[in-house]
Amino acid sequence: MRRIVWSVLILFVLMGFVFSEGAGAQSVLFSGWIGLSPGSSLDAMEEFVESLGYAVTRSDSLPATLAGYDILVLMGGGSDDENIPDAVVDDFVNAGNGLLILEGIVEAGDFNLTAESNPVESCSGWDWRTNATVVDLDHPVCTGVSPACAFAGYSTSPVFKPGAHVLLQWDDQTPFAATYSLGSGLIVYFNHLQAWYYAFWGDDPANGGKLLENALAWVSPVSAGEETPPGLPEPSYVLYQCYPNPFGESTSLSYFLSNETRVCLQILDLQGRTVRVLENATISSAGHHTTRWDGRDARGRVVPSGAYVCWLKTDGAVRLGRIISTR
Repeated sequence: MRRIVWSVLILFVLMGFVFSEGAGAQSVLFSGWIGLSPGSSLDAMEEFVESLGYAVTRSDSLPATLAGYDILVLMGGGSDDENIPDAVVDDFVNAGNGLLILEGIVEAGDFNLTAESNPVESCSGWDWRTNATVVDLDHPVCTGVSPACAFAGYSTSPVFKPGAHVLLQWDDQTPFAATYSLGSGLIVYFNHLQAWYYAFWGDDPANGGKLLENALAWVSPVSAGEETPPGLPEPSYVLYQCYPNPFGESTSLSYFLSNETRVCLQILDLQGRTVRVLENATISSAGHHTTRWDGRDARGRVVPSGAYVCWLKTDGAVRLGRIISTR
C-alpha cells in the first residue's frame, strides 16, 4: 500500500501538480509604524486577516530578509520612524510576492518614493475626507464592494506613477485605492489612515473588510489556483492549478463546481484588465470542468511573456490564480 501511495505522489509531481493549503498557506507580515499603534484597531485588523485563513506576524521593524513571507503589509501613520529599506521591499515584490501599503507610509519619506514597488510619485499633506466611490466595478479587488462607501478619515493627496490603476476615489476625487505591479508581484495602495490606526476601516468596516479580503487575494502569490489533497471533501468552488505553469503554447485551467451556477472565467493582466474571457455562461453540471487557454488575447494576438491572473467568478465565490507565460 505504501508503495502505491508513493507512486501516486510521484505521478502528481511529474505531472506538475503542487498541493496547496489555500489561503491558510499564505504568510502575512505586518510591519511599519506598529510600535506606535494604539493597538485595538490593529488587533481587529489582525484578527480579521487571520479569520480569512492567513498566518499573521507583526514586526515593529522590517526584517533584513522577507524569506518565508508571501505578503507584506506596510502600516503607516505619517511618521518618519519606519525607515523602510527600499531594496528589501523591491526584491520581495519583484520576485512575485504581494504588497499592501496603508496610508502614511509614503507621506514622511519612510518608504521612499524612488522605491520601484512604491506606486506613489509624489504626495501632499493630510486632509479630512469623506465617502469613497468605486471607479472600477469590474476589478477583482472591488468585487462585492458597495459602489458608494461611507468611509471618513485623514488621507494625503497622492500622484501615482505610470502604470498605477485607481480603483476608488474620495468624494473630492482624491484617489482612495489603487493597484500597481513590479515584476510578477502585485501591489495595492490604500489612501486611508483610519483603515487601521484609529479604527478598523472607520465608519464602514463592512466594505473595508471586503476590500482588504479582496486585496489580499489579488496580491497573493499563489502560482495558480489550489489542489484538494486526496481524501478531503471538495469545497463548493475550486480553481485548480493550471497545467503546465509556466506555459509556452497553451495551458489547461480546471475548476470544480458543486452545483449549477453562472461561471465567468477570465484571464487578466496585472492591472486587472481583461485579456481574454474563456467562459461566461451558466453551467448546469456539477463536477470538474476544464478550459484551455492558447495564450492569446481577445483579438487572437499572442500575449507577451509574463505573469497573468486567472479569475473565476461564480454566483457564490471568487477564486484567483497566477499564471506565467514564457513565449
